Amino acid sequence: MALCALAACGDNKPVEVLDASPLVEPSLVLPESFTLVEGETVTLPVKLAENIAEPVTIRVASSDVGVATVSPSTFTLSNASEVVDVTIVGLEDDGDIMDELTNVQLTTDGGPTRYVVTHVLDNDVQQIVVSTTTLSVREQSTATFDVRLTRRPSGMTNVSLWSDTPQLAYPSPASMVFGPTDYNVPQTVTVYGELDADTVGGNARIYVGGLPSVPNSYVDLAVIDDDFQQILLSAGAMNLDEGTSAMFTVVLAYDPLTQVNVVAQSTDPTAIGLPGATGLQFHSANYNTPQSVMIEAVEDTDSLHEATTVTVSSGNMTALVNVTVNDNDDILVDRSTMDVLEGRTDTFTVRLANDPGYPGKTVTIDVVNGDATVAPSTITLSSATYMTGLPVTVTGLIDATSTANKSATVRVAAPGQSPRLIAVTVRDAIPGTLNALRFSHENASTGGFGWMQIDFQPENFWPGDGQLIVDLPAGFDASAATFSTSNLDGAFNVSATASRITVTRSGGTSASYPNHVTVRVANVRNPPYGNTPLPITVATRTAAGVLIDTATASDSISPAALAASSVTFANLAPGASGNVTISFTTTNPWPGDGKLRLLFPFPMVFDISAANVVGQTGIDGTFAASASGGTLVLARSAGSAVPAGTAVSVTVGNVANPATAQAINAFQIVTHTASDAWIDMALPKGVTIGCPATMTKEAHSAYNSPFGQKPWLDVFAAADSWGSTEAFINNMESSDYLVVHDFQFAMPAGATIAGIRFDVQRHVIGYQVVDSSVRIVKSAIGLTNRATTMPWSSFQTATYGSATDLWGDTWSNTDIESSGFGLAMAVQALAPGMPSHVEIAHVSATVFLSCP
Repeated sequence: MALCALAACGDNKPVEVLDASPLVEPSLVLPESFTLVEGETVTLPVKLAENIAEPVTIRVASSDVGVATVSPSTFTLSNASEVVDVTIVGLEDDGDIMDELTNVQLTTDGGPTRYVVTHVLDNDVQQIVVSTTTLSVREQSTATFDVRLTRRPSGMTNVSLWSDTPQLAYPSPASMVFGPTDYNVPQTVTVYGELDADTVGGNARIYVGGLPSVPNSYVDLAVIDDDFQQILLSAGAMNLDEGTSAMFTVVLAYDPLTQVNVVAQSTDPTAIGLPGATGLQFHSANYNTPQSVMIEAVEDTDSLHEATTVTVSSGNMTALVNVTVNDNDDILVDRSTMDVLEGRTDTFTVRLANDPGYPGKTVTIDVVNGDATVAPSTITLSSATYMTGLPVTVTGLIDATSTANKSATVRVAAPGQSPRLIAVTVRDAIPGTLNALRFSHENASTGGFGWMQIDFQPENFWPGDGQLIVDLPAGFDASAATFSTSNLDGAFNVSATASRITVTRSGGTSASYPNHVTVRVANVRNPPYGNTPLPITVATRTAAGVLIDTATASDSISPAALAASSVTFANLAPGASGNVTISFTTTNPWPGDGKLRLLFPFPMVFDISAANVVGQTGIDGTFAASASGGTLVLARSAGSAVPAGTAVSVTVGNVANPATAQAINAFQIVTHTASDAWIDMALPKGVTIGCPATMTKEAHSAYNSPFGQKPWLDVFAAADSWGSTEAFINNMESSDYLVVHDFQFAMPAGATIAGIRFDVQRHVIGYQVVDSSVRIVKSAIGLTNRATTMPWSSFQTATYGSATDLWGDTWSNTDIESSGFGLAMAVQALAPGMPSHVEIAHVSATVFLSCP
């Protein structure tokens, strides 16, 4: 049977198909394959090869409807002359660029299924996408961008990367591969900015592409130059002798691209000259080729070394050469003018610019004219001393008949050289000032009796037969004063009234600045009250009484100690109100209109707002009570003066205790005049309200105890909140024991001591030290050592003991209340031969209690 084809390969032209077999079943005329493009519609004509007895139904389907669709899906043919067009549509896809295949299936009843292979050509265009089209990068730095494809490739696709200006910047990697599964996954490109020799930035373009029929993508890159132009010199400092020359060279750090003019200038042409070319030109061809600048140290007639600068600049660029010019003149003096007070001295130094060799050079010094003297008159400078020089002292002569300033000329000369001249002004110095004036006492408390020492530094000459006048304020009594000691020679005689002491000296050597003068007179009584600085005037005079120097300084008189002082509470229960009795014995007389001041411990925990006087012994008159903060003031009136040595007690009612159990530190009792001048003072022992869990007290006394090689100085300062005791130790030495004690605990009845802790404020200056021995003191220094190996540091509080540490001993309330209870500390230096300065400023003890 012969078949004739009506379509072939999609070109809609008939193709003759010959089939010589007899027609047994319906046979269709079809092409084997055809091709179309995505989105294109074509027709497939279908007919019977020969007439058949019965109409036949043909079913049409696409084997992949995602690639192509067909219609109609069924139709009927009756004879060989009937043709049905099947429409085939190639479907669009946007996710790839691959051609695809499907089969158009035609099935008849009772006949075999026929297939027409359908090629669908992809009409999509591949693109390369970059994450940014502009980017900046600094020289010697990096920046990044990402690359991906827009369409799924048919296989592995290699994308190339390159720079159009690789000397400015280049990409890495140079290529990247995308596959069908990761074509749209961004891959990172790193761009490297290249270092160049100029200070100018540039532009480059990074290309991404190299795919056939696919446009290249690119990123425009701004390369930022991180260099800044500099003038570079071969030397930053030079040292020249007068009359010599030297050179330095100049280059630019980077290619300037254009011409740059550089100029060298001397900031002091009298010291440094520039004899050669001072203008230099640099450009791209020679910017790093050194060009020379010559400098010359100028000869001068003085003897001074000089320091100056050569400035090399262009626009806002500057580079400096610091030049020292060594003067080649021989004799050098460090002063050209001097001011000296009459009777006072000053010095200048003579040296040489050059080594004189053996046996040295002798220089003569004299006063050409005027009111001054020099010493020595000759000096010899050797190889060992010519550089540092030797001192010469100038003394201003005293002219007692004139108050005008005088002058003098000092000449320094040596053979073969012009002399150096120093102009001296001698200033009149009468009257002058006693410098560093201060007073000290054998007993500095109110009413104290003993010696008074006067220390000062005279400004002008005090003759060996002069006078010292001391004027005392009211309250002192110097009427019985006698001479005691002095650091001056000669004989001393004292005449005195209650308020003036006159010390007359004879046969002695004159004293003048910077001498320190000490004069001590005995049998001086202090005023019976203090509290404010008392001004005392001291003057030096000639034998005829002419004033030389004078000054006024403040003398501090401290309150004397009240004896047998105590503050007794009638009720020590927390929150209770009751009477408080203040008892003491006076040391100085107490006026009938004086005041009694009781300072309660700070912070204020008592309520004294309603306090009033309910009784008194040993004193008459009446008291008016007033409270302010933590101070209770009892102002007395209509009473008699209380003589020294009188036992007094005053009972105050309506004092409310703090609501919680606690230990109270010492009170302060002060007797005052009506004008609030202090007379006597005491710090009686504190009290304990109830039974607190802890009690903390401060030491009230201290002393040295033998242990090491160095004692503690001013040991009482360890029990003073405002001072500190100190020790100076070295060469692996240890200090003596510093024993701080008398904490004045008032222990609650029935309490048990659970632990003891000491807190020590300490400080070290210099090389390291450690604890040598730290022991508790009971009736004697204990056996348990709490020293640590941790070096002391600057300004720290060290803790010894704890809430459960009994220091290897048993304790009763009486032991803690004893004035002998305390802490002993010794310190050891760690650095051999190196001095260490240690200080202890404050020591407190905390007792931990178990209350009944």
